[in-house]
Amino acid sequence: MSNLREALRQRIERDGLSEERLAALEALQAQAERPVSAPTPTSAPTPTPTQHQPWRNRRWALAVLPLVLVLIAGLWWWQAPPGELSEASRLAQIADEVAGQHLHLKPLEVEAADLDQVRRYLNQLDFRPLASDAPALADLNLQGGRYCSIQGVPAAQLRLRPDASQGEASGEDVGVQTLYQARYDPERHGPLPDRDRGEAPVRLRARGLTVLLWVEGGVVFALVSDD
Repeated sequence: MSNLREALRQRIERDGLSEERLAALEALQAQAERPVSAPTPTSAPTPTPTQHQPWRNRRWALAVLPLVLVLIAGLWWWQAPPGELSEASRLAQIADEVAGQHLHLKPLEVEAADLDQVRRYLNQLDFRPLASDAPALADLNLQGGRYCSIQGVPAAQLRLRPDASQGEASGEDVGVQTLYQARYDPERHGPLPDRDRGEAPVRLRARGLTVLLWVEGGVVFALVSDD
């Protein structure tokens, strides 16, 4: 400020400014150098929440919590990996599924006594239906086949009928049997007797029917009969 005043005095001496004009200039300079304070922003009013809203939210959460837990438990049960089921449970599921299909037979999609002809029709499968010399399949004649599934895996349903001579000899009307074949998936189907290793099929009862289960050549076999 002293430097400015000295410069002004020199200007007075040179230009002949009066003391009054000098005082006015100094006042203007002081005002210009005074820091300007920023205006205080006006805060927007904060909305006041409803006093009972948090409690209402908690009451709603407590009310729906049991329903959410039941839903989660149900989804876990339905989507549980097959490996978490016991061996007996998986076998029972397979037996129940094929027995149900046997009780509600759908029309054959291909009628043929020749397995090669049935194979040509079921060409969308990711395996080749096999001919087996298992004792349980002895004296059974092929009638035809259709697409189906076992535990979500695409499968073939082969319709079999015993020789008519057996029924005539026993005086009984021997009924149709169904043979299901699917590509063997150990994680989905679980451990099954392997006929290639000399293991005998496992026998189960499901829906009043007899179900034989085994694996042969990497293919699951499930034979359902009325006896």
